[in-house]
Amino acid sequence: MDAFKGTGLSVINAFTFGPALVKDGQLLNVDKEPRMAIGQVDKLTYVVALAEGRSSSSNGVTQQALADFMFNELHCTQAYNLDGGNSATMIFNGEYYQTGRTIKNERQQSDFIYFATAVDPETWSK
Repeated sequence: MDAFKGTGLSVINAFTFGPALVKDGQLLNVDKEPRMAIGQVDKLTYVVALAEGRSSSSNGVTQQALADFMFNELHCTQAYNLDGGNSATMIFNGEYYQTGRTIKNERQQSDFIYFATAVDPETWSK
């Protein structure tokens, strides 16, 4: 931070989360049991992965399994664990992407990452 403060630049967006799963293109060794991760696969190209758990259809994943998935399957150069358990929620185009989701015993969501654009998708180049 001290080195950055001396540059005269401004922070536009800053995110703090972790632990890291993939850093600078290197798969890291990690443990614990995450439920959600965000990764970068290219400049301005991101992925979000949700591993359900504590349900009849999924036992979740270890942090190492999630790191492997982000690195080997999604080809992330950077990837970080977000929150886990019942607070891991993914909504896309107004729909929840969890099965058997219940409000009972869930805590309030206090943080979120929201992707939006002011550019008309019709003008996007492929």
